[in-house]
Parts: sequence; structure tokens; C-alpha cells
Amino acid sequence: MRSPLVSESLNVFKACLSSPIETVIDVGVQVKTQFLIDAFPDAFHYLFEPVSIYHSHILSNYKESGIRHELIACAVSNESGLMYQHLLSSDESGTVTHSQLLPQAQVEKFGSQLLSIVETPVISLDQWAAGLTLLKPYALKVDVDGLEDLIIAGGANTISQSTLFIVESTLAKVSGRIALVESMGMQLFDIAGNGYYFGQLSQVDLVFVSCKVVQENIAFRPWEKHGKVIWEQWFQY
Repeated sequence: MRSPLVSESLNVFKACLSSPIETVIDVGVQVKTQFLIDAFPDAFHYLFEPVSIYHSHILSNYKESGIRHELIACAVSNESGLMYQHLLSSDESGTVTHSQLLPQAQVEKFGSQLLSIVETPVISLDQWAAGLTLLKPYALKVDVDGLEDLIIAGGANTISQSTLFIVESTLAKVSGRIALVESMGMQLFDIAGNGYYFGQLSQVDLVFVSCKVVQENIAFRPWEKHGKVIWEQWFQY
């Protein structure tokens, strides 16, 4: 039975796609993104992660997985320059759990959760991609603790040319984020990776597929492809 996991969403996506994904752009990899490793083991993975304490783990994990990759040790935003990475221990355990990238150092904002502040180079996706010839089709994933809107603003061209785009969203931003990404020529394919806090839905992963790909491949349009209802393929939770 199909469940709302990103890994299962990608299995369905791959079964519908006529050409394999050649390139993965992973923004906010932390130490690894297992569902992208599992789904696209033969693709080249560009790994964006500005937090240096994760870098050795990334290199070890991707080497062990046999993934061709390049680690890009900078953050992504709507423009290039320098910003300040605030490393946080959100549960106050003393271990980095989250980070926030801000234009200025803000010690007072985070109180006892703040571990350190690191000056960090940033680049926009579109500026980065302009210097490369990315093998297509490519997949793009963004998970960066709150900077998603700025990354989308600085990566409109890169997103519009992607075949698959995955972005994390808090519940409050879901409707606006869907509308924004759809305006870039993408169609919502799945909502997965539901995260709950005290039993309440808090965040999800939004999975988009290029409208052009959906239009060209009827496998992405099952109601049209099969005509009649096939009840064995209908699931509810």
C-alpha cells in the first residue's frame, strides 16, 4: 500500500519518467539526504551545505554510498554575498540541531539556543547554475530552515528548468509556496514527509513535477490514461 513518504513518491515519479534523472541539486544536505541517494544513485549530486561541522560527514557518507558528488561549502539565498550562519541548539542540548542564515549577526534573537555565529558566503541558484552546463533532466531539493522563499526567488530559472522540485514548507506557508512554484511552470505531484508536533501537522515536503513533463507523458495523468476507475489502485488514509 502506498504511504506518504518522499521515498515512495520518488518511486512513483521514476516509474512515470521516460528518461532517468542525470543530476541532483541538493540544497541543505546537512550530512546526507537518504531518499535522494536511494532514488538517484547513478546521478551526479551537487551538495550545498554551509555548516562546516557537517562537511566531513557528508564526504564520508557519499563516498560510502558510491555517489558521484561535489560539496559546495556555501549557503544559497536570493543574491550572492556574505551573511551570518547562526548555529542553534533548538532543544538546548548543546548539539547543533538547526541553523538560520541572516544578513546580520543577531545574538539577542536566539538566547540560550545560540551556539555560535559564522560568517558565510552565499550564492543564488541562478547565478551558480549560469556557470555550469547541468545535465538534464535534473532534480532539485531545498530544505534550509526558513530561507526557502529567498532561495526560490533567486532560483526561478533553475527551478523552471528542473524536472523534479522538492521543497520543505511549514503548514502556514503551504498555500503560498504552492502558488509561487506553480507560477514557475511546475505542477504539484505529492505532499509527503508529514511532520507533527504535539500531534499537530507542522511541516511537509512539497513535491513538484515540470508541467511540460506532465503534458508530454500520460503516465503522470493516471485518470486520463486509464479512463475508467480501477478501484484496486485507489487508496485513502
